[in-house]
This record gives sequence, structure tokens and C-alpha cells, in this order.
Amino acid sequence: MGEMPAIKAVAFDVDGTLIDSYVWEELHVLFGLSREDNVRLHRLYVDGALSFRAVTDMMADLYLKKTPGITKEQADSVFKNFRLLPGAKEVADVLLKKYPLAVISSGLTDYVRSVAEALGIQHAYSYTSFVYTDGVFSGIAYNEDSDELQAKVRALKDFGDKVGAKPEEILFVGDSINDIEGFRYTGRGVLVGNGTEELRGAAWKQVSVLPELLHII
Repeated sequence: MGEMPAIKAVAFDVDGTLIDSYVWEELHVLFGLSREDNVRLHRLYVDGALSFRAVTDMMADLYLKKTPGITKEQADSVFKNFRLLPGAKEVADVLLKKYPLAVISSGLTDYVRSVAEALGIQHAYSYTSFVYTDGVFSGIAYNEDSDELQAKVRALKDFGDKVGAKPEEILFVGDSINDIEGFRYTGRGVLVGNGTEELRGAAWKQVSVLPELLHII
């Protein structure tokens, strides 16, 4: 095998990779869901009982039934109230001097854009969006037809096309199983934390904390 090509761009997952808070949990509180509701919904997805879309549709229904009337302003207050992981801003600042950066998430558009703006990252891709009717929450929509795993792959392809980078020239940094197809697509996946055995097998490199990324790039 020959040497791998030089890295020309870097993309990041959001929750757990750049962010030390989970927007879905904060939204559950806003809409009146209990801790038990949160655990149940999470387990349905991670155990494979329901798809991401099925769980998200269930959440939207619960939001409307539990606490109707939540406004865009109330939701935006959650989307902007996130905590960056230690070193995330510093890592982004260093890398922005050398590479185009992107954030790629299964999360909600307004939230993902808020994170990108806080880090000075130009390219932001999200899979879901809140829908409002007359300024009041009325549901959750999907930004494309594919599932959340392939949506990340398509986002990586679009990002690469925009900045002139082939898949293997894009470093993709993530922490959870829904990043696995992105790792496989680029062959340059960097796992932050322990992940699963399958995710570790798909990763190119592994770091314990985000700032260690600067030692391998």
C-alpha cells in the first residue's frame, strides 16, 4: 500500500465530539418529558428496536402532546445554550488556519448552525429541523430522504466537492456509532473516546480527548 494522501479538510460530529451537552436532553426538559422518557427513547434507538427516524417521530408526537405551544424563541434558547468540550474552540482555531472545516450532525439545523457559528466554522450540515406554525413548534422534519448514517456520508461528499477534497483527504472526527459510515467513507475517521468495538475497528486513529487531535494531524 502506498502512503495515504495529505489531509485537505476536517469535519466534526457535534454532540459528544465538540459539545459537552446533549441538545435532545435539554429539549426533553423544555417539552416536559421525564428522565425515564429520555432513557426509554435513547434505548429504543441504541438497542436497534426503532430507527432514528422512528424515535424522532415519537419524540415529536410526545412534544406536541406533553407541552403544546412551545415557541421558536423558547427552542432557540436551548439551541444556543450548549457547552463546548474543553479544548474544542482552541482546536477549531488552530485547524481553521490550515484547513476548511465542517460540522456534520444528525441534530437539528438551528442548533448545528449555532455550534458552527460559535466555532467560526463555515460549513454546517444537519439532518433534522424543527417546524413552526405561526412561530409555534408543530413537528420535526428531515432535511433529506436517506437515513442518518448515509446523511453523514452525503454531507461529507458535498463538503469534499465544495472544498476540493477527495474522501480520503477528509479527516472525520466522531464519537458514536452513527459516525461509522462516515469513518468508512473517508477511511480517515478519528474516534474521540472509547466508542464501540465496531467503531474502533472502522476508525483510522483514536484519541482520548479532542485536543490530542492536534498531535496526529
